[in-house]
Amino acid sequence: MMQISLPVTEKKRYFSITAGKFGLSDFFDNNAFSHDARSQFMNWSLMANGAWDYPANTRGYVFGAILELGQPTWTLRLATTMVTNTANGAVWDGKISKAHAFTLEYEKRYRIGGQKGTLRVLGYDNAAKMGDYRLAVAQNPAAPDITSTRDYGRNKYGFGINIEQNVNADLGVFAKTSYNDGKTETWAFTEIDRSVSFGAILKGESWHQKDAEIGLAFVGNGISAAHRDYLAHGGYGFIIGDGKLNYAPEMIAEAYYKVNVYQKKFFLSPDYQFVLHPAYNKDRGPVNVFSLRAHVEF
Repeated sequence: MMQISLPVTEKKRYFSITAGKFGLSDFFDNNAFSHDARSQFMNWSLMANGAWDYPANTRGYVFGAILELGQPTWTLRLATTMVTNTANGAVWDGKISKAHAFTLEYEKRYRIGGQKGTLRVLGYDNAAKMGDYRLAVAQNPAAPDITSTRDYGRNKYGFGINIEQNVNADLGVFAKTSYNDGKTETWAFTEIDRSVSFGAILKGESWHQKDAEIGLAFVGNGISAAHRDYLAHGGYGFIIGDGKLNYAPEMIAEAYYKVNVYQKKFFLSPDYQFVLHPAYNKDRGPVNVFSLRAHVEF
């Protein structure tokens, strides 16, 4: 990865260019309280805005360039990147004029009552050789196959709003909402077309447990009418599909407790997730997910 920064007279004012191979979510859609599954919430809906189908290969990386303009209270960033030639694929599509992605984000930093807060507004447009949900059902209502309808000239666009706010030195809250048009198949992240989430993280100093942390979050996910009709007819995406769909929004609650076991180098986090209508199906679940995360850093 290559980064170029032009010299400026004030540190908080800058223009940078980043080019090469990187994870796009390292630069976009950040949130201090809901972003890193290695140390915070583990559900994918809480790693990033769920309906942002951010371009990446199956390992989470992408080739491209990011232009970033930074000012003391705001930042504007634009990325142009490649996309893969199949959904959740590993091979990059070399027809860049027909297969590419643009991501734009405005980040505003502010203070309320002396406490830091940040608002991020993101928009994106992905072009790829995607399949069309409606066309797949029209071609074969008994057993639609999204992959049989793949063609160039298809786009997926959407937006996300992402807010984080410190309440005091120990408590931080967040809220996110995102949307995509849901006409074409999910290409990179996960099968979510609409998402709303909110939650909080409380540091252990407030109950005299240094370096401990407790988090609680709630998520509501949905899919577009075209997407749900495709699944109801027996279609499969690259993540979900069970031959029949009795649709309902997917509802998730997650809680974790992180403990510093050894010198800020070894952390343990028991985690619990409750999922109602998993994969948008009233006939499935609810599901209880118990996890224990071990995190080591030096």
